[in-house]
Amino acid sequence: MRLGLICACLMLLPTSVLAQDWVEFASVEDGFRIAFPAQPEVSGVPYTSQYGYALPAKVYSVTKGPQRFSVTVVDFRGIQQLAIAKVCPKGPETCRRGGLTPIMGLYLAGLILVLVILILG
Repeated sequence: MRLGLICACLMLLPTSVLAQDWVEFASVEDGFRIAFPAQPEVSGVPYTSQYGYALPAKVYSVTKGPQRFSVTVVDFRGIQQLAIAKVCPKGPETCRRGGLTPIMGLYLAGLILVLVILILG
């Protein structure tokens, strides 16, 4: 009997109370699609990666009453160039095989010398 009464009450409630009006939002530029309770506000924010690189980011957010819905999108496309600029301040040519060969040669020569000393020593 109670179950029937509960079902009857639920059927009398307006459908807008039962189902929130969610908006499907799609960002072609950032490559995602998501459902929000309203059209989101977009704001640019700074984002620092775990290696300390500053990357562009956007926050898509909606505040509805006490609830806050948000998605943060970070653009990592430029991180390789940032890493090359940080590791190779003289340019990427110095970090390519030709630039690293003398350094690797010295490292290997030192390693071989240590091995020879250990074996003969």
